[in-house]
Amino acid sequence: MTNSSSPSPRLTRTFNWDAVLTDISAPIIDRLYSFLGEYRYVIVLTDSQNKIINVSGDQELRRVAGKYGFKINHSLTQNKLISFNKPNEEYSREHLIYRSKSWTGIQAPIYAQRRKKVGNIHLIGKFENVHKHIWALVDSAIMAIQNKLSSELLLHKLHDNKQFIYAITNSLEFGVFAMDLEGNIQFVNDAACRRVNIRRRDLLDTSIEDILINWKSIFQQIKEGRRLLNEELEFRHLGNKFVFNCLPILDVDGSNELLGVVLSFRAMERVINLVNKYTGMQARYTFDDMVAQSPNMSELIGYAKTIADSPSTILLMGESGTGKEVIAQSIHNGSRRSEYGFVAINCGALSESLIESELFGYDPGAFTGAKKSGHPGKFELANKGTLFLDEIGEMPMGMQVRLLRALQEGTITRLGGEKEIPVDVRIIAATNKNLQEEVDKGNFRLDLFFRLNVIPLTIPSLRRREEDIIPLFRYFLSAKAVRLEKNIPTITPEVHSKLINYEWPGNIRELENFAEKFINLNGKVNFDRKEPQKRTIVSLPEQTNHSQVTLEGTMQDIEKEVIIQRIHSLNRNMSKVAKSLGISRNTLYLKLKKHQIDL
Repeated sequence: MTNSSSPSPRLTRTFNWDAVLTDISAPIIDRLYSFLGEYRYVIVLTDSQNKIINVSGDQELRRVAGKYGFKINHSLTQNKLISFNKPNEEYSREHLIYRSKSWTGIQAPIYAQRRKKVGNIHLIGKFENVHKHIWALVDSAIMAIQNKLSSELLLHKLHDNKQFIYAITNSLEFGVFAMDLEGNIQFVNDAACRRVNIRRRDLLDTSIEDILINWKSIFQQIKEGRRLLNEELEFRHLGNKFVFNCLPILDVDGSNELLGVVLSFRAMERVINLVNKYTGMQARYTFDDMVAQSPNMSELIGYAKTIADSPSTILLMGESGTGKEVIAQSIHNGSRRSEYGFVAINCGALSESLIESELFGYDPGAFTGAKKSGHPGKFELANKGTLFLDEIGEMPMGMQVRLLRALQEGTITRLGGEKEIPVDVRIIAATNKNLQEEVDKGNFRLDLFFRLNVIPLTIPSLRRREEDIIPLFRYFLSAKAVRLEKNIPTITPEVHSKLINYEWPGNIRELENFAEKFINLNGKVNFDRKEPQKRTIVSLPEQTNHSQVTLEGTMQDIEKEVIIQRIHSLNRNMSKVAKSLGISRNTLYLKLKKHQIDL
């Protein structure tokens, strides 16, 4: 339902000149005939192609004229009339109906916009009945018809323009109100009705002050010539906030007189989604982007997929550089929250005062230097999405209390504010510390640890993902080669071996950086510079004799003995044996073959 009045039946989508001409001409022609009635005339109305669309006047003459083809839907051909561009009289054999020398005909064209000819009026009568004022009467009728046509055409355009305005405004995703100077709502689009959950008929001509808080203050600023842009305001009956723009409606005649106010608004969450989309607060990685050929990483990803859509808090643990945020983004994109924001904050990179305002936001005037319009925090930006708390183990103790309360109650309060704001946020926390040890040291709250440790996931280090090293390296080489516009160097067997045997203390991050260096130096990288090789620290048994024992032989014997002991102690469960040794199953079987260990 809209506020527009019902359109005139003859004002259809396409302007029907014949229908409109017939409608508006009828009363004018009747008036013309009333002046000419005693002179017995037939008045014929034709369209622009001289097809007859109406015949009126003296009944007897109409009957006679009908015999000569003056009937509705018949066309006046050239052998019946001679057309002129101005009113004229036709006499003798040049008259309109040439078969009777006692008749005369007058034709007067009807014009619309830009001299568009839309029809003609033909006056047919006896020669002896020609009135001396006939031209003046016909001219007056023509002018009246043309003026009425202009008015109807203008109404048609206004109606079309109104429909265009309704179609445009109703296609907008944000709500629009237009108010007069008394604050009464004169226009409202569909989105506004949906946002405030009130029907259009109940909104029109009601005061905006009844539904919008602080309207008087807003209108005062508009009267003072100011505009409100991106202000946070609230409707009286709704709990959530909206972002408003409020602009004056000025007279376009040059006087700039204030006629009213137009107010547009959209839900805060819609604005936040746009902000997240264009400021990088969106998850880029999915499970499909992850390289995982090692059994332990494949198992972890499979488990992460099963809990991705759960609302429960996840605690990601692992060494620095193992890809905790990549896992977090993949979990987010694997959930129904994926269409909302993925907002990350490094808890160890900000001071206690800054992290509080970053997490919970602040209201206007909360502190010196605060924006006058206030600022939403990460919790609000992540509403209905995911909040990734990186380096959670570095969070100051004072902030841990506020975070715990927000997690437990599902509401936050901005700095300097009093109103509790409900938030629906899925928390994924990450740390490279042992939080249990941090609790024992008094650096982390036990209750917060339990609140975060609902679903713990431990990301294995790269040295425990031996099967993933080369695939990851090739992946990074391809990406870096495109960015650096260079060719990918050949991975020689020597490089392959050294990649596998290197310790990678920086994990995937270090491997990625090494791939970039490998591309830049065209593969001529010296592993012997600072890259320590994998080392196995063992305690050598005391020698009971003085026979020569090589280090290599001792290491081989110890490795074989350790493997045999693990196989027996773990009841030949080869997955557990490999895990306990920190190697993959494939590597374990290679070592069994190497040491000729029979199962």
